[in-house]
Amino acid sequence: MKENLVKLCNSHFLGSETQAAKLAEQMLAPFVDEIKTDISGSVFGYIYGENDENILLEAHIDEIGFCVTNVLEGGFLRLSSVGGIDVRTLPACSVVIHGKKDIKGVFTSTPPHLAKEKQKEFSKLDEIVVDTGLDNLEEIVQVGDFATFDVAPKDLQNGYFTAKSVDDRSGCVALIEVAKMIKQNGKPKNNIIIMLSSGEELGNRGAKIGAFGKNIHKAIAVDVSFGFSHGCKKEDCGKCEKGAMIGISPILDKSMQKELVDVAEKNGILYQFEAMSGLTSTDADVINTTENGVKCALISIPIKYMHTPIETVYLDDIKAVADLIFEYVK
Repeated sequence: MKENLVKLCNSHFLGSETQAAKLAEQMLAPFVDEIKTDISGSVFGYIYGENDENILLEAHIDEIGFCVTNVLEGGFLRLSSVGGIDVRTLPACSVVIHGKKDIKGVFTSTPPHLAKEKQKEFSKLDEIVVDTGLDNLEEIVQVGDFATFDVAPKDLQNGYFTAKSVDDRSGCVALIEVAKMIKQNGKPKNNIIIMLSSGEELGNRGAKIGAFGKNIHKAIAVDVSFGFSHGCKKEDCGKCEKGAMIGISPILDKSMQKELVDVAEKNGILYQFEAMSGLTSTDADVINTTENGVKCALISIPIKYMHTPIETVYLDDIKAVADLIFEYVK
């Protein structure tokens, strides 16, 4: 499971750059009966069960990143955000620009010795430039090309792991693990559709398209949520090391929530609750309104430092989510 997470977090998925989806397709294929993709770049794995009821398991494979807005002289360029970038983390960050070929760049910053008082504050994204060091940059990169964070996944202490795009590659890894466990345990009762969707960071685009036309009876969306860390309010967060976060929201199905709790308690799987007063800000928001409506649950993985290049997760929390979903669909 961790090996898959390392590989997926090392890959990219933004716009037309679908490397991560192609990699996830290879990981998922050995454990499903059929695998497909759609026009948006989402990946679907079909596991055929003993009856005609279809259960959708979904996580998003795309990531936050950047779009080139201007190519400047001297090897510099300007970027705009694709998804919710935490601008405070950008000075001195590295990126990969996906032009005619992949090239490296760094967000520039003014040395503190030379900075004027205003320059010591956090700048807006359109006020920061990226330095690539290339004199012929305009031959390789053009306006509209995408860029993603360039950071290597790392193990921290005591079972923690940090990388870019843990949101939501951790959810994708959990669902690949579910498919593997189903394969090892024989044909399931129901048909299982695993959707690794594109475009969540751009308004749930992949899930809107992907959930349509599949006659779904129930769905479980898997995403990340806030794990408590320094500077956060405890009441706004779940806790890393405390397992799967079972969502409670007016748009989520109460009977599925209760079933998930019962399954967790019966099988000794760590879980916690995540209460939301309205929409969930995940793909569950659009899956549950597909066609005539779909009963939908949400399970989240607590992570720290969301929407930064150092998203951090406790690996056993991912396993808890995979175990909970497997026992539920089994």
